[in-house]
Amino acid sequence: MAVSSVFILAAMRRGSSSATRIAQLLIWVQTYRVEYRGIRYTIRAGIEREQWSVTIHPAGVEMKGKVVSGPREKAELQARAMINTWLKSHSTQKLKSD
Repeated sequence: MAVSSVFILAAMRRGSSSATRIAQLLIWVQTYRVEYRGIRYTIRAGIEREQWSVTIHPAGVEMKGKVVSGPREKAELQARAMINTWLKSHSTQKLKSD
């Protein structure tokens, strides 16, 4: 468990209102939906510093993710690129089946 998580849990046990606000914010950040071009994506922090796991969810299905090293903005760009690639491949499939 991370040091910040231990601090939050200890402060919540003492009844600290600031710890409750922090915990609520952490829950909100973890559950906030992010979308690009109508497709939801998730960026999760990795164990190492500036390591991110990027996953897209077209049609509500979680696709295989990619690990990105660098700033979070790089992970955001990767998610958008993955979505653009998925949309492009699926728009050509619809054209072929028509």
